[in-house]
Amino acid sequence: MNRRGLWIPVAAALVAAVWLTPEFVRLPSRWSVGYSPLEVPPSFPASTVVRDDRPVFHIDPARPWRIVLGRDTWPAGLGTVTLDQTGRVTMYQPIRNREGDAIVFGWETAEVVLPPDAVAAVLAAVASDRLTDLDREYTADVCDGSMWILLIRQGEHEKSVNFSNHFPDAIVRFAGQLDEIIATTAGPRLWWRPVSAADSRGPGGELWDSLRR
Repeated sequence: MNRRGLWIPVAAALVAAVWLTPEFVRLPSRWSVGYSPLEVPPSFPASTVVRDDRPVFHIDPARPWRIVLGRDTWPAGLGTVTLDQTGRVTMYQPIRNREGDAIVFGWETAEVVLPPDAVAAVLAAVASDRLTDLDREYTADVCDGSMWILLIRQGEHEKSVNFSNHFPDAIVRFAGQLDEIIATTAGPRLWWRPVSAADSRGPGGELWDSLRR
């Protein structure tokens, strides 16, 4: 085989490598990397507190459960962190893209599986911060501002809490503990990929629905 003939299979292999690489390798130029916790917004005096008449419950680690924390990323929507009993964490955060003269908001997502000791630490934080004792809604009389939503589910039990411009110490402390666990356990290994939101509410749709139940 002459030299020109040798270049044919080499060129074909290079083309195949370029084509297949994005399917198997996460390219830094296309992906966000790492974990950056959201800042705690200002907390103003509560003007309205809606009591929760649902029974207080404690998470049984031996049964399936789910925790979702949504935090305001205005004007994009709620960025979310979801954790279940398997240790799988699914996160969504907003991204901004320039299209011509306009800034268009979108979403990117990342997943990681926490080790058992990290999952146990999250459950310990839920218990120590007494999240299932919280009321149903905390609102401060402030125009616009920030909103968080917490959802905890296990079996027939559900706890959903709306925080609008008032953030009790318990939820602020828990959010900080959750962020620290994710950042120290998996933060440097996180790779984010762009996604399209399922609807105009973004990935926080499940949380908005929980407030109506």
